[in-house]
Amino acid sequence: MAAVTTKNKKTRKKILRSFLERFIHLSLSTLTDLDIIGQENFPLKGPVLVVANHFSFIDPLAVIRATPRPIEFVGGFNLPNAPAVVRWIPRLWGYYPVYRGSVSRGAIVSSQEILSNGGVLGIFPEAGSWAKILRPARPGAAVIALRTGAQIIPIGIDGATEVFPKLRQGKRAKLTIRVGKPFGPYRFARSEERDRK
Repeated sequence: MAAVTTKNKKTRKKILRSFLERFIHLSLSTLTDLDIIGQENFPLKGPVLVVANHFSFIDPLAVIRATPRPIEFVGGFNLPNAPAVVRWIPRLWGYYPVYRGSVSRGAIVSSQEILSNGGVLGIFPEAGSWAKILRPARPGAAVIALRTGAQIIPIGIDGATEVFPKLRQGKRAKLTIRVGKPFGPYRFARSEERDRK
């Protein structure tokens, strides 16, 4: 009975995500002057860790739009910068929550499981979207990549912070998503000291 329930949940999740993907594609194409560069760089199989800059609550939507494979996310439990009108999207999509100021072992274990099964995981290494400049990456993405042997795909998002200000002016913002070339996988001999570095 549990297997049927799990299968039903996966089917519902797949249908819901398919609807959300269409909504995201249509919204970004309609509300922005969208340009995706380098989408052909995305590996079509094997574990992939997507890392992207994060200045706007729209960034996860841009990553979904640029990613040709099903993607899971790790993200902050609280969404302080997202307007209430769009907070439902990450909740419906589903993500593995990270609780700021704690270790969030569940998110790390789930991330490793997704990648160990050949999936795609999205993470914003800056760990928040409140700054105006690119901040140093937190170590979580590197640790997950090393532990799973996943390739890393960098995605650069430019113009997301201008989407809503431009819409208020009756204009479309230029939104550019650049998909870089994959690098890795990296492997190393496990030791607690090396893990920290």
